[in-house]
Amino acid sequence: MSRLSDIEVFVQVVETGSYTSAARALGISKSYASKQVRALEERLGTQLLHRTTRNITPTDAGRAFAARCSSVLAELDGAEQEVVALQERPAGTLRLTLPMSFGLTYVAPMLAQFMADHPDLSVIADFEDARVDLVEGGYDLAIRLGSLPDSSLKARRLAPMHIWLVASPAYLARHGVPGHPDDLRDLDGLIYSLVETPSSWSFEHADTGEVVRVRMRERFTSNTGESHMAAAEKGIGVALLPDFMVSDSVRAGRLQVVLPDWSANSGNVGVWAVYPPDRHPAPKVTLFVDALAATLAKAPWAIEG
Repeated sequence: MSRLSDIEVFVQVVETGSYTSAARALGISKSYASKQVRALEERLGTQLLHRTTRNITPTDAGRAFAARCSSVLAELDGAEQEVVALQERPAGTLRLTLPMSFGLTYVAPMLAQFMADHPDLSVIADFEDARVDLVEGGYDLAIRLGSLPDSSLKARRLAPMHIWLVASPAYLARHGVPGHPDDLRDLDGLIYSLVETPSSWSFEHADTGEVVRVRMRERFTSNTGESHMAAAEKGIGVALLPDFMVSDSVRAGRLQVVLPDWSANSGNVGVWAVYPPDRHPAPKVTLFVDALAATLAKAPWAIEG
């Protein structure tokens, strides 16, 4: 038995007044209970119990020690109960980072409902498109879009996502509809600056597997997808944008999918929940991710090319 276990045996003996009752309560043998108390006395270098053939009573040292230990054991029981309760009732603070557009549109309403359902939970949400260091930033969770680089982070895919090449019908009427990625070299690129190679766009043909990389002419560069969509709708150029952002514009005819047989997706593209490495997700995190996954399950933004 551990150091804490023999203390628990001793306290039980003091509270019940006998080895027999203590052993029965703890599910151990009477002889084993007696052995544990003697080992505790030897470790402490003092007698804790007066033993007679009729009863067992604590010495002065044993009475004082039992009182302190009872308090400690009660605190431990309380701590265990709190942990068990948190499995069903998340509490504390959930800190997460998530992309601006997607977060405001698809996560914020769900997050508000989640907090209403769990009144003991506080949330700190940082809406930003730049990918931050989870450990350094003290985050419990990140929601990320696209494909994930190899890393030590743990991840769960919540929903599918697709990157489409889009332009306005007016722009395509002026410049022509591209039939191959090479045709993009003469068009105006709307460049998203928060990726590794902003102006170098890569495409793969859905049937042949042919891969083409194109260096785009930079007409407009920014770090927000909303500005690209606004520029694309105004006929400024072509843009690579996620379906969750452009689906309504495509359905309304303000934007048109270009090169639908060519994919600009790299790796396993999707909506991801990402956790810090070497950390088991807390119940508050698991419950939130499960709720978000259920919300996003139908991927309401999906469009056909």
